[in-house]
Amino acid sequence: MMKEEPLLILKPSLINAFLPTLIKYVLKTILYLGIPIGLIFMVINLLQGNKTNFILFVGIIIFGSIVISLISLAIKIFIFTPAIEYRFYKNHLELEKKLINIERKSVPYSKITNINSEISLWDRITDSGDLIIHTADENKTGSLEILFLKNPLEVEKKIQILISKPKKN
Repeated sequence: MMKEEPLLILKPSLINAFLPTLIKYVLKTILYLGIPIGLIFMVINLLQGNKTNFILFVGIIIFGSIVISLISLAIKIFIFTPAIEYRFYKNHLELEKKLINIERKSVPYSKITNINSEISLWDRITDSGDLIIHTADENKTGSLEILFLKNPLEVEKKIQILISKPKKN
């Protein structure tokens, strides 16, 4: 028996993933790491009566946040993201992640209830975005997120056509 060939294969775009994810990581790192460290530093400084250059300290926190963000972003974008592939067959959608383990999710088109597109300002500039595919079986499969796509609205139209076609076995 021959293996069925996919009708459509999608992979995340690394270029579209990089800048918005970098900004988000830097802001999160400053919020979750920089602000608490800054507050602790200021309290200790006030209790000890030291006068430290506050501008230098803020600069160090921002620089450290950018470095930490770049490292974690490089891991996420350039190691994890290329390992993801979305395949659309005649009767089902398959998500496959190949990193250390191979993880596959398969959803028959009959279980897809809704497709949402999320397109940020950056995504509009780069003609990219995300599609969230909701299924009727939320407990087992959940929603599938197809992230960092080029031309997400065109891809959504193609998926809608695949979903709505009458199936022949």
